Amino acid sequence: MMGAAENISDLRTLLSIVAEETGALKMSDADEDSVGWTTEGQLPMTFGHVRRAHSALAALEAALSAATPVAARHGFDGHGFQYIDNGSGSDWKTRKTDAEMLYAAPTAPSVAVKALEWRTFCSRSGNCAAQSPLGEYVIQNEDDLWMVYLPYQDKRWGKGHDTLDGARAAAQADYEARIRSALSAQAQDTRSDDDEEIYEIGVREGYERAVQEIDMKTGGDGEYRYCTDHDPERHTPGPAEMIQRIVDRFETLNLIDDAEKRGDFWDAPGSAQVQDVAPTLKIGIYGKAYDRPDERRAYTYDHQPHNVEAHKLGRACSEIHSGGDWIDRGLNLLNSLQREGFGVFELPAAPAKQEG
Repeated sequence: MMGAAENISDLRTLLSIVAEETGALKMSDADEDSVGWTTEGQLPMTFGHVRRAHSALAALEAALSAATPVAARHGFDGHGFQYIDNGSGSDWKTRKTDAEMLYAAPTAPSVAVKALEWRTFCSRSGNCAAQSPLGEYVIQNEDDLWMVYLPYQDKRWGKGHDTLDGARAAAQADYEARIRSALSAQAQDTRSDDDEEIYEIGVREGYERAVQEIDMKTGGDGEYRYCTDHDPERHTPGPAEMIQRIVDRFETLNLIDDAEKRGDFWDAPGSAQVQDVAPTLKIGIYGKAYDRPDERRAYTYDHQPHNVEAHKLGRACSEIHSGGDWIDRGLNLLNSLQREGFGVFELPAAPAKQEG
């Protein structure tokens, strides 16, 4: 538990720096949605984000403290107590499978998961969607059955439901199961690889969850998911890396927002030429002119564009219910296109608008 406490302490320090910059913890303004990152424009981070992030860390620290065993007993006959020092509790569970961990305070109660809030996006059919920290749940009426689509899943889930309420209940049950599973997961240290062992310890001691909470509470919403999904080794990102990813995201969105207010479009540095990429089918986006007629810029999920290009893709497909912000949707779309043999290339100029 000491490792988790140190990591959470580092995370709290980094978040405090952000809070100091925004002034979120000093202001008595009751408006949680007021902007604290800068005075220029409407930006993703608000006072409420920073305050809730601090509250989430405080709750996590309290839960970890209450969940730390202070002694163990086995073969109990009135004796057999063993005090735990330096994290030896896990050793006792390994050597004595019947060992019972004893705590100085009751363990944290089960978490009450908030109900999903549904919004109808098609009044004629009744199709609806609900945002969650895990992504967006979508329910659609297909062939007189209500089908549930899980976050970041292209295929419908289950056999369908006769009523909308039944479909919503199924989505809620899945959401609650995922939240409780994430909070109670106890990883098994079965691999000798140092990085994998660090990852498993992070899961068991709650650090992974802390990083994810900060990402979502500060408006990153998906940066943690992308970071872990894209890394085949599933390495948990460190606090500094996680905060830097979120800051980079804010900076990109802020630059785009400022440029669009001026009537310009801020462009990212030149995209590197991607070698050995030959999609069988292509979809074009409007971008920079070719440097030479024989040059093409190809984007795939493995060879990702800068945030600006991903932002343009996501904005063009903003009606797709895939969750996350426009950058997330752009990267998610690239993944879907690649699975179907598609890639992305830039067109030299927009075609002339056809009348009629």
